[in-house]
Amino acid sequence: MGRDISYSIEDASEIQKSYQLHKDDYGNIKAITAAIKNPSNDHIAREIIMADWEAPMMKKHADIMCNSTQTYGGKDILEIGFGLGLSATYVQEMCDINSHTIIERHPQIAENARHWAKDKVGVKIIEGDWWDVRNEFLIYDGIFYDAEYDPHLENFWDSIKMTIKEGGIFTFFSHFGSTGKHSHNLVPEFKVKYEHMDISNITPNAGETGGEGVIFCEDSEENDYFLPYIKREFNTCI
Repeated sequence: MGRDISYSIEDASEIQKSYQLHKDDYGNIKAITAAIKNPSNDHIAREIIMADWEAPMMKKHADIMCNSTQTYGGKDILEIGFGLGLSATYVQEMCDINSHTIIERHPQIAENARHWAKDKVGVKIIEGDWWDVRNEFLIYDGIFYDAEYDPHLENFWDSIKMTIKEGGIFTFFSHFGSTGKHSHNLVPEFKVKYEHMDISNITPNAGETGGEGVIFCEDSEENDYFLPYIKREFNTCI
């Protein structure tokens, strides 16, 4: 979902070690949680960082990338973060794929990504930090960022802005909010455009399950999602 807090490499690594994948009775992963320490009282609580009910939003992120440019020979897509594989699955369904690169830091999630990719088109899974492979980036029709607790967050935009093709899209998962403003320092705010989604019918209610051991404790008050994106116009710099 992205955070507006800068994490050290050590802190980010510790949080990732605490990740748990929560499954339903059929073995399907429903949610991913992490153990997060409250800096004011050192209390540690599990926080949901991704859940399957976010699928409609992930579909919209995929749609805006897949319909960005008119390309011959298929699209080149880069995703930072695999999570539950929701956006990646929609990219495969909605795009004419030339290449589909997915970078995932967490070992267990990266292994899930490799298993998922076995019957997919043009997929390359890179296990590790995007920062370590940034010099290997190509030029992409679409880039989707959905990474948690990224110690290199503030360097991301400068590292990828010239890898977006003319007419291409960069988009990222943002915290919900009726203000329509993204909630982290990933990109310069003045460059961002928004596409509105009504999410009142998909957000979980109190008592609903997000998989084994995960129960939503209160009703969501969010009815809107403002999908953020930046489009590289033709013959322009971004």
